[in-house]
Amino acid sequence: MIFIAANVIACAAEETGAESAPLCRLLLDAVGEGRLNARTSASVVEEVWHLQLRGRPRLKPLTAQKALTLFAPVLPVTHEIVRQALALDVKGLGSDDRIHVATCRPA
Repeated sequence: MIFIAANVIACAAEETGAESAPLCRLLLDAVGEGRLNARTSASVVEEVWHLQLRGRPRLKPLTAQKALTLFAPVLPVTHEIVRQALALDVKGLGSDDRIHVATCRPA
């Protein structure tokens, strides 16, 4: 199983069509068709939603809602996950990425 980050979802949905957009769309199509075992988290959907509301980059309408449906049920971000993320000591890794790492760790 792989973890899909917000940048993959946003890139696939950019209206301007980034250079890597076709590859990102292929990945998401494979998830939707059941050919790729992938998950994402509530945190990622929130990141995509934030980008969508901000309007930069310009994302296709309903991008966050479609991601929520595609990856249902999304992985939760719980108290325990945040606790684990706060305990990670990885130089140069931001808070969002630490949440993603903790989300992917086995229970």
